[in-house]
Amino acid sequence: MTAIREFVKVDNHMLNIKLPDYFDYKEVEVVIMPRMGSDDLSYLNDEIEIGMNSDISDKSHEEIFENIKAKYAD
Repeated sequence: MTAIREFVKVDNHMLNIKLPDYFDYKEVEVVIMPRMGSDDLSYLNDEIEIGMNSDISDKSHEEIFENIKAKYAD
């Protein structure tokens, strides 16, 4: 499978993506997500909740969050 990942600017609710010449498929799947800055950790909320509600974890919220930040930090 060939995959292309690009960060593109949205212009008037539209995207314009130029595909390379070798990418000659007739149909593609498009997944669109907002680009998050490196200081935006709000997407980790679900993992924090999973960790806090886990029967096998007796860690505090702060410990769980620090572990998750370390896992996903650049």
